[in-house]
Amino acid sequence: MPFKSLGFLGIMVSLVLLGIALPVLAKKAQNRLFPLHDFSAWVYALGSYLVASLVVFISLSLFYRFAPSRPTRFAEVWIPALCATSLLQAAESLS
Repeated sequence: MPFKSLGFLGIMVSLVLLGIALPVLAKKAQNRLFPLHDFSAWVYALGSYLVASLVVFISLSLFYRFAPSRPTRFAEVWIPALCATSLLQAAESLS
């Protein structure tokens, strides 16, 4: 059981870090692949932001759902996961 929990924690941490790093990598790729004022660049930037937010939200939802020792429903965890995702995205935009 402890190895399962440690593995689960490692997967969740790596997914959250991936969700945080994805917009930074997308911004670097956008500067090289697309012109500055092209419509596809705007769509690409918005899509990368939404995908990163979705990855963080899903990983936090899974963590909040499966980490406690008691059974939890998705209805109990989606609001805290959404709040944590919003706060992480806000903290990322500050830097």
